[in-house]
Amino acid sequence: MAIVIPGASQLYRRLRFLPLVGSRAREEEQLMDATSTSPFAESFRLLALNINAVLADQPIKGVVVMSAYPEDGRSFIASNLSVALSERQPTILHDGHSRAREPVGALFKRNFPPSGDANGGPDSARLPSPLGEIARPAGGPQLWLTSARNTHPSETSHLGEIVRTASGAGITTVVDTPPASTSSEAFALAQEVGNVLYVVRRRPQDMEIHQRIRDQLQRLNATIIGLVTNEA
Repeated sequence: MAIVIPGASQLYRRLRFLPLVGSRAREEEQLMDATSTSPFAESFRLLALNINAVLADQPIKGVVVMSAYPEDGRSFIASNLSVALSERQPTILHDGHSRAREPVGALFKRNFPPSGDANGGPDSARLPSPLGEIARPAGGPQLWLTSARNTHPSETSHLGEIVRTASGAGITTVVDTPPASTSSEAFALAQEVGNVLYVVRRRPQDMEIHQRIRDQLQRLNATIIGLVTNEA
């Protein structure tokens, strides 16, 4: 995996990649441990630092994790980024892929025991209303999950409310989306939040679709603030 935070919105044009760790297919089923000092975990901590730096002067503390295709590692990146961010500040991971076969939360159930009670326990009590009613704790005292699975895919405006409420309380929101090549839902979520972390597997023949996605994001006033290349 390599990470770059571009200074401009141009995608894939003479980018200088920062090599961090070579990913393996098995890592896409893993969630970083907050106690780990492995290169795998440190790569996400560095990504979290970069994201925080980009969002530092913005009123909306949220980022949408987006990719062109299924199996690009988008949910893998979103989940591990959320864990890394939660080591420093309260973080909400929003599962915006309402039609996925398995929710992102299932990954946390396999890796972390339940902590707190999402219906009014000590962890959810730390959240401002109405976040405490829709978020459940996962993976530690500063990480919560919300989901779009109980709403119609077209009802994305509630996400903007979630992100704005969370930002006002000093909470960062990470949003996992469907693949952009097959779902307009990804673009609707990106428009609501405005900041996009774009995940790709480096395949030069796919430049045309990346360009089209970038152009569509620009029309929606959503900005690519960072690029992650996931190389299996």
